[in-house]
Amino acid sequence: MQQADACQEITEMNHVAALLRRHGYTFSDRGAWLVVNDPVHSLLGGRAVPTGTQQIVIRSLKQARKFIAERS
Repeated sequence: MQQADACQEITEMNHVAALLRRHGYTFSDRGAWLVVNDPVHSLLGGRAVPTGTQQIVIRSLKQARKFIAERS
C-alpha cells in the first residue's frame, strides 16, 4: 500500500514539474514537493524590473494550477 502511495505521489510531482516547465518556471525537486523560484519585480521609473526570486513550495497539482493561474 505504501509503495502504491509513493508511486502516485511521484507521478503527481512529475505532472507538476511538467506543468511548471511549460509555463517557464524554474524549480528544485525536494521529493514530495517542489520549490518554485517565483520572480519578484519592483517598479522603477514606471517599469517592472526583476529584482530576484521568492521560493514557493508546491505540494500538489491543484496547488500548482492555482499558483500559475494567480500569475497569468
